[in-house]
Amino acid sequence: MCGIFGYFGFDSTEKTLEALKFLEYRGYDSAGFACLNSSSLYVSKKTGAPSEISWSAPSSYISIGHTRWATHGGVTYQNAHPHTDCYNRIAVVHNGTLENYKELRRYLELKGHVFSSQTDTEVIPHLIEDNVLSGLSMKDAVMKSLNQIIGSYAIAVLSVFEPNKIIVARNSNPIFIGIDDLSRCVCSDIPTLTLYSQKMIPLEPYEIACVGDEIEIYNLNNGNKVERKYIPINSIKNKIFLDGYRTYTEKEIFEQPNSLANLLSIEENEVMPIVDYIINSKRIYIVGAGTSYNAGLIGSYILREAGISSEAIQSQEFPYKSIVDENTLCIFLSQSGTTADTNNAIIHSFNARKIGIVNVVGSEMERLVDHVAYTRAGPEIGVASTKNFLNQVYLLNYVFLKICEKNGIDVSQVKKDFYDMSRHVEKILQNGINSEIIHELTKNNPIFLGSGINYPVALESALKFKELTYMDAVGYSSGELKHGPLATVFHGRNVVSINPNGNRTTKINLEESKARGAIIINIGSNEEIYDFCIKVPNVSYTLTPIVSIIPSQLMSLRVAEKLNREIDKPRNLAKSVTVE
Repeated sequence: MCGIFGYFGFDSTEKTLEALKFLEYRGYDSAGFACLNSSSLYVSKKTGAPSEISWSAPSSYISIGHTRWATHGGVTYQNAHPHTDCYNRIAVVHNGTLENYKELRRYLELKGHVFSSQTDTEVIPHLIEDNVLSGLSMKDAVMKSLNQIIGSYAIAVLSVFEPNKIIVARNSNPIFIGIDDLSRCVCSDIPTLTLYSQKMIPLEPYEIACVGDEIEIYNLNNGNKVERKYIPINSIKNKIFLDGYRTYTEKEIFEQPNSLANLLSIEENEVMPIVDYIINSKRIYIVGAGTSYNAGLIGSYILREAGISSEAIQSQEFPYKSIVDENTLCIFLSQSGTTADTNNAIIHSFNARKIGIVNVVGSEMERLVDHVAYTRAGPEIGVASTKNFLNQVYLLNYVFLKICEKNGIDVSQVKKDFYDMSRHVEKILQNGINSEIIHELTKNNPIFLGSGINYPVALESALKFKELTYMDAVGYSSGELKHGPLATVFHGRNVVSINPNGNRTTKINLEESKARGAIIINIGSNEEIYDFCIKVPNVSYTLTPIVSIIPSQLMSLRVAEKLNREIDKPRNLAKSVTVE
């Protein structure tokens, strides 16, 4: 949820502040940085979005910075990172949550330490200070401090005691070390890391690294030195411009025809292991959080069409609901690969077979699973996921085609439609949404209805509408409307039907809504019952979510624009949810 960045090299402060602007999508209610100015530590932190903050910063060769998404304590200057020790000689930035910080705080206060924030993080620099003053080196002091902590963390530490290095460490939250010819940087986010690095080293759980002219990595548990190879990374620096669009979210929605086309470059050796795992597993779970869960739910409907039973589970519920053994397959979906709930579910899948479907290359998820496939959606900056959702569904359809081919099932029409999807999506985007529909949707919280494979599309449509407009849209299976939600339908209430194939159950429930004065907006064919209709191409059943979600994305975007919402960075939300 928060973002960590640190830089060792020329123009360090400027580089760190620029990185903080890019990290806004991970958390943005406050920001701050620390750098070494001569022999003293300079710290500056403020509330607000980094791109809107005016900084006064001295030049430095080494610095660390942070964007915060509040978990402990309100949005205040005092609670912003970095946090320092009693004498402003040690600065720490932290992602994660500490479970025993209250006990540690009381322990440190009894020893004379003075605290100025409500955060859990502030205990870390004071612990390090305590251990440094006992005679330990910075590395050993950080190691000892982290062994006193219960909870999750990725940290970066800067100090006057050893001014030529940034110390980073992690247990569950990710941190990466970037390497360029003349500089080093540390970051919790791979896309941001690529702004200044050509290679990287992912820090593994329970490792600590000293990053300066040299990079030294140690095991946190036993102190042994660890050898690690560099991994080349592709820069996204030239892919993050708005290119004439008003927001990144708008750009990403309109990039979807190209994103789908990018997925067609996927190689057989990336897909066929997934096919074999699915065919040879007795129990299958598809696991994700938020939008990725909705894509996974669609995946369970897709697999049913191949005669394969599976269950979609939200990442947070997986440890409580799943039954796993060596004959179980778990398919995990994530845009970033750093979603804490999902990666925690991977850990709780124990001896099951594990597949990851992820967008960001080199993420934490990649190292936790047995096999990974990439959605190839490209950089997604807007907090509300759009093109990665589409590519997740597209990839699951590709897996479906390969399963059917292997099992001798004729899917020739599905295959034809599959390769036409980019063109279909392009046409829907060109048609846009009638301004009368946008105006109507601003009046009240809409209900989204869908049946079969388009039930999860109704859920995703409602989620996207909530995220972008802040209006409390809801999604239901069409048949559920009469089992309670119909009580919320009133004269003028907007009901959006996700019905590209003319599902009978959806039509019946729309009739009931219409009889109570609802305004019916249909995504699909046009009939007398509907007040408004958004036509989409007629495609094979498993592909209908791809054509039916596009109008919902556009509606959410245009209503949010009309309401003047913060579209790329919706309130209270962050792109990568790295705390449970």
